[in-house]
Amino acid sequence: MLHQAFTTSNTGYLILAEPQTDTKNDLTSLLALIDNDFYTNTHLFIGSIHTDSHDLPAAFTLEQQLFTRNQQDTIVTLSASLLPFLAKQHRPELEVLCRNLCLDTDTQQLISALYHTQGNVRQAASQLFIHRNTLLYRIEKFERCSGLNLKNMDDLVYCYLLTLAN
Repeated sequence: MLHQAFTTSNTGYLILAEPQTDTKNDLTSLLALIDNDFYTNTHLFIGSIHTDSHDLPAAFTLEQQLFTRNQQDTIVTLSASLLPFLAKQHRPELEVLCRNLCLDTDTQQLISALYHTQGNVRQAASQLFIHRNTLLYRIEKFERCSGLNLKNMDDLVYCYLLTLAN
């Protein structure tokens, strides 16, 4: 079952009765096709699944705030928007923690690439256009400097949050 509403002449939302299994890549291709055929510029925000309707208005308001912060991507997910939102909310605290780390521009790019590839060294090296061994060397160098192991997902997410605060 599909419920739809339009808030303005060019903005609307869809509420689905059950989750869909379409992947983000499938939806990206579909939106590109629609935009090309109809000369539009479509953005899609994928929110979370809500089982309790009591929290729906507050959750919807928060999801709208997160969506309006990221208008450059074609498809924006709640999970991808939440960390930058929280990092901005706690920027002063994160900046204090960040001062003690060796976070130059190259290291920030390294952390971001590792985070976006779920810690996959080969894929991150490919994104950064460097050799896998060079990436491993930089990871070890960062660990010696900071005491944080970017191969550990907790440390990687922590460092990614710190890069978002910069």
